Amino acid sequence: MAAFTELLASSGYAGVRVTDIAVRAGVSNGAFYEVFKDKEDCAYAAYGRFIEVLVRRMRDGLGPSESWREYTQMALDAYLGALEDDLVVARAFQVEMDALGTGARERRRLALTGLAQLFLDAEAELSKSDPLMVPQSLNVHLGIVYAVRQLACDALDAQDKPDLRALAAEVLDWIVATSYPEGEPSAVRGAAAPVARL
Repeated sequence: MAAFTELLASSGYAGVRVTDIAVRAGVSNGAFYEVFKDKEDCAYAAYGRFIEVLVRRMRDGLGPSESWREYTQMALDAYLGALEDDLVVARAFQVEMDALGTGARERRRLALTGLAQLFLDAEAELSKSDPLMVPQSLNVHLGIVYAVRQLACDALDAQDKPDLRALAAEVLDWIVATSYPEGEPSAVRGAAAPVARL
């Protein structure tokens, strides 16, 4: 799976052959077929592993938080940090994986819906102690997750060494503002004025 991931990142899905994977992994074609039915089967197994690691990194990075801003900052740092820490894996599964077609897009939808659900659950919990906070729907959170993912994909596609963590500062206020139609409490933002909902 590691060999496939490296090749996917450098050559794109169409440019990867089973023989290439086997050679890079130091195994025979026969050994490859003992584990995977075909290249697509290997791709989905590798993508599943990527999502598993990414979600674990995010959960590990989400400690107790006292505000929606703090939670959102931690989530962005965990997600973007995980991608930036391994640009090869990030390029493979954020940029190149969609070339597999319907099956890949379905897996992506499931993964991103799971991330949106994390936001939805955290927002619901934090809103219990914050009367100004208005919980949003799963689709609103899904839209946010897709937007952040696309920004990361574009940076990965356009730059050799993108500063993905810097994206967090650019989108944090926008994400937080979606849950505060009357403006975020100034105590949470420090001395800054409340941010109106976009």
